[in-house]
Amino acid sequence: MTANNGQEAVELGREFRLEIVIMDLGMPIMDGYQAARTIRSEPGGQDIQLVALTGWGQDDDRQNTHAKPVSTAT
Repeated sequence: MTANNGQEAVELGREFRLEIVIMDLGMPIMDGYQAARTIRSEPGGQDIQLVALTGWGQDDDRQNTHAKPVSTAT
């Protein structure tokens, strides 16, 4: 399956039981960082293997892909 933006990636994650997601960090509408955080916060999201790709390749981009997700629990 292919998503053309971050929001579509999140919707696919909700619709299908995904095992692995290869995601561009620089997607339109919702970037890959936000899409990954949203996917992780969904039921079963912690079980999905996320692989981040970017053409940017800056040190900050690499560090941000390893950042711990923000808890969405209230």
